[in-house]
Amino acid sequence: MVEVTRTRVIVVSGAAAVGALVACVVMLPGSSDTTSAATAAPMTTAAAPAPVVAPVVPTTTAAPTTTAADDTALTAFAGEQPGLYYFTSPDGKFQCGLFTDTPVVAGCHGAIPPDAPKVSGSNGSGSPTAPNTVQVTVGSAAQFLNAGDPKFLRVDGTAKPLPVGQSLAAAGLDCTAESADTVSCHDEHGHGFTVSDSDFTLN
Repeated sequence: MVEVTRTRVIVVSGAAAVGALVACVVMLPGSSDTTSAATAAPMTTAAAPAPVVAPVVPTTTAAPTTTAADDTALTAFAGEQPGLYYFTSPDGKFQCGLFTDTPVVAGCHGAIPPDAPKVSGSNGSGSPTAPNTVQVTVGSAAQFLNAGDPKFLRVDGTAKPLPVGQSLAAAGLDCTAESADTVSCHDEHGHGFTVSDSDFTLN
């Protein structure tokens, strides 16, 4: 008669299975007790490969390029002194200038409309008189004045006419020949003037 012992199985487990141990004992007739023990090699679970994370490449957005005044156009109207630019209305009735020194100012001498408001005489003296100049200083409202010194008249050469539709822009001021007889100059805040020999607007 063969007597077989029951097989005992012991399993050790955890959060990650580390291994298993199996032990068997078999007794055969006519033989001495023989114990055979087999120990299973520990079973290991390979760790999952770490996720591959692509390197983060910072992206940059190029700042919008800003173009200052057209240097070529400005140069064509430059006076001998740096920062002073002179031009006339296309019909030649207004002598104008754009000055980028301090204060930054633009203005025109010429055929101011007869209905323009009277102003003080030259240097703020004398009785009210017809203006001969209109100007705007950056950050201030445009105004008429009677200038004894026609500072917007070029004296170191001959000012060129600004073609219709063309603008000169520098230091926050922009002057444009709106039509053959109309010139406008404005700053970035909306201050400025538009003038012809028959009409005007001051802001």
